[in-house]
Amino acid sequence: MSGVQKLTVEEGSVDQRLDRWLRHCFPQLGQARIEQMCRKGELRVDGKRCKASTRIAAGQEIRIPPLTDSDLKPRAVVARSVSPQDARMIQNAVLYKDDHIIVLNKPPGLATQGGSKQTRH
Repeated sequence: MSGVQKLTVEEGSVDQRLDRWLRHCFPQLGQARIEQMCRKGELRVDGKRCKASTRIAAGQEIRIPPLTDSDLKPRAVVARSVSPQDARMIQNAVLYKDDHIIVLNKPPGLATQGGSKQTRH
C-alpha cells in the first residue's frame, strides 16, 4: 500500500480528462476504482472534490489517496476470438480497401462501438 500522493499536472496534459490522465500515470488503475475515489472525495484537484470527467490544467495539484496492492496489480487480458461466421460477415461488408482507408457497408443493428450489452443478431 502506498501513501497519499500529490502530483502536479505538467504542460503536456492540459485540458485532458482526469480519468485519462490517471490511467496514463497508473495504467493498472481501473475506471471503476477512479470513479469510486471521486464519489468518496478521496481524489481531489487543487483540494476540491472532482469528477472523473474533470478537465485538468497545467500546474494543478492532484491528490491521490493511498493505493492498495489490488489497485496496482496488472489487470487480466481477456483473449477474444472471432467466429468464422463473424469474420466472413465483416469481409463481405468491405466496399473499398487500400493502404490508408477501409470502407465498410455497416448493416443496420450492428453496433459501431462495443459494450457489455452489445451482441450481433
